[in-house]
This record gives sequence, C-alpha cells and structure tokens, in this order.
Amino acid sequence: MDRLASLSYLPNVQIGVIPVGVPTPRTPLSTFTIYDAALVTIETTAGSLVLRDGRDVQAYLREFAGYEEHALFGEDLRARLAEWSAACRA
Repeated sequence: MDRLASLSYLPNVQIGVIPVGVPTPRTPLSTFTIYDAALVTIETTAGSLVLRDGRDVQAYLREFAGYEEHALFGEDLRARLAEWSAACRA
C-alpha cells in the first residue's frame, strides 16, 4: 500500500481505489485492461480476450467510468491507503 501511494505521485500514473462497502454500478466479473481507445484485454478463468472493435472498447470505457466515479484518487487515495496500511501493521 505504501508503494501504491508513492506511485500515485508519478505524473504519468493515475491510481484509484474503491473502498470496500462503496456501492458500484456493477460488480466486475473479470479483470480488464484498457490500453487506449482501440484496445482492451480481458482476463477470464478460461483465458484471455483481446477486443479491438470500437463498440466493444467503448463499452469497457463506459464500465470503467462507472467504477471511476466511486474511486478515491490523489490525497484521498493516499489517506485511505495510509489507514489500511496502519491497520495491517497493527
């Protein structure tokens, strides 16, 4: 958690966390990575998917935006990570 907090100061990195208990529009069923407006990869228990169709990418951009609305960033993120880090050390 300390490392994540330190990475959040990098100008080319944006880290957000959704605290436990915060309701989100949906629960992600798999891990996905959005590289840009033209590429999304999805990791499932059965394998990996690569999506390049603009409609598919836009769907994942919208899904990500829903999670992003509930996430903590910047100083709020670092404060929450510090709380969690302290709790783990206690």
